[in-house]
This record gives sequence, C-alpha cells and structure tokens, in this order.
Amino acid sequence: MEERREYPRKDVRLKISYSLSDAEKKAEEIETTSFNISFGGIGIRLHNFMKAGELRIRIFSSGGSAPIEARGKLVWQGFLSNFGEKRAGVQFTEVPWTRLKTLVA
Repeated sequence: MEERREYPRKDVRLKISYSLSDAEKKAEEIETTSFNISFGGIGIRLHNFMKAGELRIRIFSSGGSAPIEARGKLVWQGFLSNFGEKRAGVQFTEVPWTRLKTLVA
C-alpha cells in the first residue's frame, strides 16, 4: 500500500486537551494523549467518538513550557483493532509551526 501522507509521523505520547469549536456555547475540554504527531496533524486517543467538526487543541510538551494552542479538523476516527482502543486523526488548520517543530523534529 502506498503511503499518502504529506508529512512523516513521529510516534509520541503527549498530554492533549481538546474541545469542539462551538461559537454558541462553551464546549467541554477533554484530556487525553496523542499516539503520533506531524506537521500536518496529530493522532489522539478518544474516550468516546465525537461528531465531526473543528477542534481546539492544546498540546503539552514534557518540558513544562506553555501548551501549544492549535486548531484542527477531525478527519477520521475508529478502533485500533487489536485492543478496542478508540482513536482519531486530526488535521491541523492553525498551528504555530515554530513551536510544533520542537515536537516533530
């Protein structure tokens, strides 16, 4: 199978919080972890499946610096077949590239 990703992914577990972008109400912020990251997006573990839409994402690095604030859109979600773990792929729509570079490189 041919790889179609524009950016290579780095397997990394980072603390993540996300919420659905909703102009009408304050959305609940959910904490989880990533399973990979690239300049194009991030893979996250889910507690529950979610409706498609825009996400606000905060990525916490292990160095204790301020979290990276990003926005993205949900592009897929499903089960990791061997473990029944729910996962999702989020494509970045807004991200501070210079800060993200420290995590991806």
